[in-house]
Amino acid sequence: MQFQFWITVTFATIVASFAARNILSNKLRALISILYLTATVVFASRWYYDVGDILIYQELLLELQYENNPPLITSLSRMFLMLIGTFGTIYFIYYGKNESGDA
Repeated sequence: MQFQFWITVTFATIVASFAARNILSNKLRALISILYLTATVVFASRWYYDVGDILIYQELLLELQYENNPPLITSLSRMFLMLIGTFGTIYFIYYGKNESGDA
């Protein structure tokens, strides 16, 4: 569930930065970046903590002869998307502004 919230925060940050691109000062861009990075760290740390809990439940399920292991590629691709998306969003905040004023 945290991943969906992170996607929502990322989309809102990109849209807000795009809509206000002509009036954002460098200080506001820095503030938006810090707030976005803080939210990303919170989501990633909660996700990491939840993985620890899931491993406990998977061990209990294995004791009951029930094996349900999600593919490793799912977790890795989600984390890769989160890293690339975070860097892309920060890049967009600073360099996604249109100098000519055209949309």
